[in-house]
Amino acid sequence: SKVNAAVYQDVLEHFMLPAADQLYGDADFIFQQDLAPAHSAKATSTWFKDYGIPVLNRPANSPDLNPTENL
Repeated sequence: SKVNAAVYQDVLEHFMLPAADQLYGDADFIFQQDLAPAHSAKATSTWFKDYGIPVLNRPANSPDLNPTENL
């Protein structure tokens, strides 16, 4: 099945949020993701804003940002 914005947000809520809470507690963190359609959807951006989580968006499949591509 295809991951759309609703599925992605469900995964974030049920898996990423508990993991981030366990790893970082009350400390600040920046979530990093690529620009896949589910990640860059307006609803997903709103979801992150609602939770107060800053996001670093990276280009999808960029060999410049993937060190294994340069080996």
